[in-house]
Amino acid sequence: MPNDTSCTTDDMAEPLKEHRVWSPGLRWFHWINALCVFALIGSGIIMLRETEFGLSADGRYFVESLHVHIAYLFALNLLWRVYLGFFGDTHARWSALLPRGPQ
Repeated sequence: MPNDTSCTTDDMAEPLKEHRVWSPGLRWFHWINALCVFALIGSGIIMLRETEFGLSADGRYFVESLHVHIAYLFALNLLWRVYLGFFGDTHARWSALLPRGPQ
């Protein structure tokens, strides 16, 4: 017995449509955030194991200053996300973070 709700080959031939939900600003936030976290972890490991890496005093100062600059970028990126939470599009706002109940 055939099922009326089955898909036909004509239904499958319809191309998929792309729907971008997150704005470019929110995408940039996530990528910068991820890169900063990995860079902070990497520079922190280098500072923690400076003797194994054979860092000189100048090398240690460079890694420390790089670590601090990445942390500033991380903080500025967080401020950008707070701004988007108040003034971004509908999917970037704070009200979109929690699921809504039944409508």
